[in-house]
Amino acid sequence: MVAALVALGLAAPAQAGQDADACTNYGCAGMGSWYGDGDQIVVCDLEADGWSVVVIAWLNGVRASNKWHTAGAGSCSTRSYGDLPEGMEVKFQACLGKYSSETGDINRCGKPGAGRA
Repeated sequence: MVAALVALGLAAPAQAGQDADACTNYGCAGMGSWYGDGDQIVVCDLEADGWSVVVIAWLNGVRASNKWHTAGAGSCSTRSYGDLPEGMEVKFQACLGKYSSETGDINRCGKPGAGRA
């Protein structure tokens, strides 16, 4: 299983030896990990800072729905984009936000990560 990982305010190794280092002077508050085996994104909140973590993704260049983790710090949520075609390009970015709807109030974002379905 190959995973791509991107972290926000966030740190992470991405897929195939690429790095997606997005730690800032705000610390490492959350992260997103892509698992091509199962077409799943894991969204984790790493700090009790009052922010939720959201992953924004693009599937073959098309913006997909946001995947939120709102259950609080110290835990993760596994989210799916459904059964994607093999080899589909997945680019994603972890951000901090205040969940209120599909888009919510998105604040700081880390550097993009990438993977394949």
